[in-house]
Amino acid sequence: MLLVGTAAENPHLALSDVFTPLGVSIIEGAWNTQPVHHFSDTIGRLYRLKGAIMQIQPGVMPAWQAAIEAGSATQRKPVCPVFVCMDTFDGGTVVPVAWQTDYVKAVQALGGQVSTKEYPDDDHFSLPTSCIADATAWLKPLFATA
Repeated sequence: MLLVGTAAENPHLALSDVFTPLGVSIIEGAWNTQPVHHFSDTIGRLYRLKGAIMQIQPGVMPAWQAAIEAGSATQRKPVCPVFVCMDTFDGGTVVPVAWQTDYVKAVQALGGQVSTKEYPDDDHFSLPTSCIADATAWLKPLFATA
């Protein structure tokens, strides 16, 4: 998903730099019709059924890495406070805890205001339901009128 989004934002990068013709075909056929999680599942399933979808061409990664870094959320101080609900179950099942904490540290180093709360019993998929009350309580004072 990161590669597809990066290619969409950077016209000098091509999906064929990092995907096989099958991979490009799958992406182009489904990217605008499926939600992100479903799209990811589609890619994973079709890889198992039809074959390789990635094939990184020699010499392309420096340009891709530069584009990914330039688009990172850790490059600029956020313009609003950030609340990071950390899914810490099993070390972070989709997004590793280290990546979550590194993001928080990077935003703080930029002077951003960050609040965090860990959810040790939640993974990436159960967290959105579990954090509703905490997120609502965190947001409410931000929208209070004086």
